[in-house]
Amino acid sequence: MSPRKTSRLTVEHVLLYLIGQKPMHGYELYQALCAMEGISLVWNIKQAMLYAILEKLEARGDLRSELQDEAYPPRKIFHLTDFGKSSLQNWLASPVRRARDFRQEFLAKLIIARRYGKQQALDLIRTQEQACETWRQELNAAPHPPQEENFDTWLVYSYRIQRLEMIMEWLKKCREEVIRALPST
Repeated sequence: MSPRKTSRLTVEHVLLYLIGQKPMHGYELYQALCAMEGISLVWNIKQAMLYAILEKLEARGDLRSELQDEAYPPRKIFHLTDFGKSSLQNWLASPVRRARDFRQEFLAKLIIARRYGKQQALDLIRTQEQACETWRQELNAAPHPPQEENFDTWLVYSYRIQRLEMIMEWLKKCREEVIRALPST
């Protein structure tokens, strides 16, 4: 067994959100995940993988299940536990820790936060903007040689800075759109 702590997959939190909306069996959950606007553009998960993730979430205590005998074959109906609710809320309230996690994790967080209402989405964006500002300060404080001294190092730092600037500009636009488009809750 690896000594590294296993981190949760973002899709796990999306599943917690869906089950939090209503208890579901595996196939119903698979259909809901595939039909979830926005999320379906981020992931293409195989049904077998989904069942493995559900087992893991149940073993962790995020979910509990009950067997539905009246269906044939009997189905396991999954319910969100208090621990799972807390896990989901903590995930939604925390910024992503690396810029490379924006493509999947932050997008999933924002899509779900938006479904909880304007304030949750704005809080997430604000928290992420603060994290990005910290990254910018760290990048700018890091010693990096000028382009003419070490071109390869300059390439890496200039890419990181430009990517971060683009993310921060995108977050600003998202904040403006959430304010404009979502009703207050």
